[in-house]
Amino acid sequence: MTPVAGLGAVILCGGQSSRMKFPKHELWFDGKTFLQSVVDSVSQVAEIVVAVAAHGERPPSSLPSNVQLLNDERLGLGPLEGIRTALATLENQVSHAFVTSCDVPKLCPQLIRKLVELIDDHDAVVPIDGSRVYGMTAIYKTAMHSKIDEIYASGASRRVSALQAILGARCVRIEDLKIVDPELASFENVNTVEQYTDLLKRSGLVCPKELHVRLANVNARH
Repeated sequence: MTPVAGLGAVILCGGQSSRMKFPKHELWFDGKTFLQSVVDSVSQVAEIVVAVAAHGERPPSSLPSNVQLLNDERLGLGPLEGIRTALATLENQVSHAFVTSCDVPKLCPQLIRKLVELIDDHDAVVPIDGSRVYGMTAIYKTAMHSKIDEIYASGASRRVSALQAILGARCVRIEDLKIVDPELASFENVNTVEQYTDLLKRSGLVCPKELHVRLANVNARH
């Protein structure tokens, strides 16, 4: 695929992985880390790729060389701050950015391209499923970082799903995205060891022995 002119990609890598108790970007899927899988997918569509870690957090050890690392500029504000930091950094380089997380190893590049096609004059394109808002599988104009500053100043909800409510966002039903991602795999993130094991089983894959031992040791301590 040829990258879309003016499009960047943002991969959120912060958070404590409290349910997994293990850095999710270090999990493996089909011979790659989760992070490498996501990077490979977004790199087919985006001109620039950035990964955002939490404030003061060390960079992922598996960070590919073509990815720029950022840290949240402000502490303790969750993924919304990761989005704000990335959009502000990218504003002078690209006009739009696709935002995703590091735990969607089956992310579909065609879905990203489809969302870009729907942007028109909107500030964002955000998939929805009923009342559920997928604000971390969405396209945003990079200039929209200023709207997040407004959220902070107003004391409004800092949930990513609240962002689309104050933007001129175009909402698209995830059912309508099956034309490019039939299994909607781009929305399947992994939060627990059980979900990871199930993902591997359904994909006909086996957890690498070394990773299996690390997961077992980490979870035995909790």
